Amino acid sequence: MEIHAAYGYVTLPGLGDVEVTFDLFDWPVPGEVLPRVWSAVIDDGPVLDVGTEGFLRLDTEPAGIGHPFVVVASGDHVSQISGHGTP
Repeated sequence: MEIHAAYGYVTLPGLGDVEVTFDLFDWPVPGEVLPRVWSAVIDDGPVLDVGTEGFLRLDTEPAGIGHPFVVVASGDHVSQISGHGTP
């Protein structure tokens, strides 16, 4: 599934909550609703160092849900993160 122009925020060590705009790509496991693996490209937010870990929270989900991620690539204005869905 691909979600364009999604909104939410990332929680980062030392920075707290940072609002981001991103494109989210996920791959659900057959027979399950939630994705087990996902990747997101943050195109409107801070450029993050590769290896940084945090939590992604979507505006469309209840406030208590967070998706752990790690930054896998970082460029001039874009960061790519990947993580695992909440089982």
